[in-house]
Amino acid sequence: MRTVHAGVAALVILALAGCAPGAPSDDPTVADKPTPTKTTTAKPTPTPTPAVHVSSIVVDGDSISVNISEGGVLVDIPFTTDPATASAQLGEAIGLPAVVTSVAGTSCSADTTIYGFGGIDLRSPGGFSASPGAQFVSITLGATTTNGIAVTIPSGHGVGAAEADVLAANASAPTSDFGGGIFLLDYDVKSGSPGTDPDNFFGALAIFRDGALHQISSPIRYEYDC
Repeated sequence: MRTVHAGVAALVILALAGCAPGAPSDDPTVADKPTPTKTTTAKPTPTPTPAVHVSSIVVDGDSISVNISEGGVLVDIPFTTDPATASAQLGEAIGLPAVVTSVAGTSCSADTTIYGFGGIDLRSPGGFSASPGAQFVSITLGATTTNGIAVTIPSGHGVGAAEADVLAANASAPTSDFGGGIFLLDYDVKSGSPGTDPDNFFGALAIFRDGALHQISSPIRYEYDC
């Protein structure tokens, strides 16, 4: 029994000794503990998307292209595109939603949906004049869209341009005199040539009236009966 008490007494003494003033402690005080450091990783600054500025809409025999002032093409819309999709793509690119109207059919055309942007319309279906595979045609009757974007042929000429200037810039393109002050320029031939099978002769057409560019139509068959 003494041995047990002596062991307990020894443990008590050791415990008291650990609490005695000046006794070393295995537990450092708060002041002795190092202050934890927090590492902050700097987040990269996002690079802003460069602004682009639409300069023109160009109509050729294959597609409608939206060009930008910084150089290059913002979007190219083939005539084989679904017309509603084409309208949405053009509207987004130039910042102008289409005005959609319907026109009853005639002996030469079915009921037509027109997606209007001011100077240029997308019309579907294209009717007898449309080239093979085209889901819509473009008809340009004004120099600009409602919000002021120029609509041109590849040589840079738009509605209102002088006939002589346009013909000079497209000297190798086939032409024909329709009579009555109307002159035609096949400015971007995609298939065929004058005198060949009319169904295979198509592309983009410029129509002049009284010496000035009056209308741009694409894609169409240059020769068709209706």
